[in-house]
Amino acid sequence: MSNQAVKPRIWVLASYRAGENSQLNGLAEVLAQRLQTGFEIKQVAYTVLANLLALTRRISLKGLTPAARSELAAPWPDIVISAGLKNEPAARYIRRASGGRTRCVVIGRTWASRAAFDLLVTTPQYRVPEEPWVQHNLLTQHGVRPERLAALRDQAKARFGHLPQPHIGVLLGGNSGPYVLGPANARALADQLQALRQRLGGSVLVSSSSRTPDAFVDRLCERLEQPAFVYRYRQQDPANPYLELMASASVLVVTGDSVAMLSEAAGTGKPVLVFERMDTGENILKPEIFRRIREKA
Repeated sequence: MSNQAVKPRIWVLASYRAGENSQLNGLAEVLAQRLQTGFEIKQVAYTVLANLLALTRRISLKGLTPAARSELAAPWPDIVISAGLKNEPAARYIRRASGGRTRCVVIGRTWASRAAFDLLVTTPQYRVPEEPWVQHNLLTQHGVRPERLAALRDQAKARFGHLPQPHIGVLLGGNSGPYVLGPANARALADQLQALRQRLGGSVLVSSSSRTPDAFVDRLCERLEQPAFVYRYRQQDPANPYLELMASASVLVVTGDSVAMLSEAAGTGKPVLVFERMDTGENILKPEIFRRIREKA
């Protein structure tokens, strides 16, 4: 019989939101590296009961389709990592089915009691109180690191090499609270990008996300001067240039609504400007937020 230690098993319950998946995978990568193991991503699909079961704090797999349920069976993992309302009942089910052996880690916020989980990894926008099972981070989890981007240098050159340097990378989020991506802000962003290009030279590379309104991208394209590259988000698109764009960019401009996207931009180690577009009409590229973050890091 082998005396080799059994490696811990880690499951990631894939989220229905791209930004959360980036955080889930980023945490899983670091955790797997520390534990010298791998991790499995469990793709899940939902039934019409998913939201109701979560909002009523149920512990159940009935919010998942039969095919998704069949993927969640013993032997249970040592750690399950989850995020989002719809995944809570399933994550808690796994914890209970394992007899409490599986440690349940949640990213962001919870709808059930925080004490129902083993660890909550969160960031300031959720305003979660200090508790023994809560880890407060300044930025979100992610997998964007300078060495990872360096490995994409050739791919980025093949895609963007025909455009003049330096490359100004632009990452677009979506509407969130006082942050609105409307026509006025499309014009404001295009004008500020043009002013930035007049100072730096080069070209603008834009990547939209799953939350970016199509009308905003249309207006931005109408006003944005060439040379420019614009990617319109498509779900599960293997040709999504998001990482290649960050690898190629000399400076990044990010809309201020997405803490996850801002965290990934900061992870590149490159200069980051934040486009604030409040409903008060203030539209300006602000660098000082990341100056403060780097001083605290």
